[in-house]
Amino acid sequence: MKKLIITILALLILAMPCFGALNFVPGSTQYVTGTGDHSSDTEGTICGWIIRESINATQNFFWHKDASAGNYDNGVLFGVKDSNYLHFQVKVGGSFSLNCYGSTTINAATLYFVAVTVDSNGNKLWVNAQEETETYLTGDAATQAWFNSPSGQDASEIGRISHTSGSVYYMDGILFDVRIYNRALSQTEIGIIYSQHGNDGIIYGLVSRWQMNEKKSGSICSGAGAVKSTTGANDGTPAGNPVYASSPVVSTDPIFN
Repeated sequence: MKKLIITILALLILAMPCFGALNFVPGSTQYVTGTGDHSSDTEGTICGWIIRESINATQNFFWHKDASAGNYDNGVLFGVKDSNYLHFQVKVGGSFSLNCYGSTTINAATLYFVAVTVDSNGNKLWVNAQEETETYLTGDAATQAWFNSPSGQDASEIGRISHTSGSVYYMDGILFDVRIYNRALSQTEIGIIYSQHGNDGIIYGLVSRWQMNEKKSGSICSGAGAVKSTTGANDGTPAGNPVYASSPVVSTDPIFN
């Protein structure tokens, strides 16, 4: 009887939904706001996991902005272009100081770990822990442009970008384990996060980490500060009621000594 009970419990655990992702429905206006002011950072890393539901459309991953302006005259954008390449842009006073894109096609229904790093040595894009071959429309590989570059930056969002032209682009698909570091991670560190599927100890310089695992799959994400940061800073507030989804990987909370 004891063995039978243990077996049943094990099967129940295996059958439980896996927490840890937010699904931004195509055609909706879903995003996460209130994810912090990072304008004092001169270098750093944005990284996380992404599954696109559609292609050939501009989709935003992370946007650092001037909240009062509400558009992209000044700001930092990390996302996927309508050409299906990862892209990173820093715009200052209406003009780009850095505008580049990668070389790997980000397909639909496929899991990717994406990252951008910037420090005094320049900038790099990463897909699945491999450095991208970048094309530069403005700037070059040595350009150091980050959150501190545009003036008036005081807010950020996950899953949306509002252009000066009036166009607004949202994420279509799944995001999870989104992180901001105040330093550029090394290739080794990016490789560890990728290979360990988030179960890593890369916490030095970690400013915010949104695992998006607050509720079970199928639950609506709503309420002020509902998207928790494991660092205790910059809890995000969802807009448009995105829905929690099962994560393809299982991640754990960081341990701060």
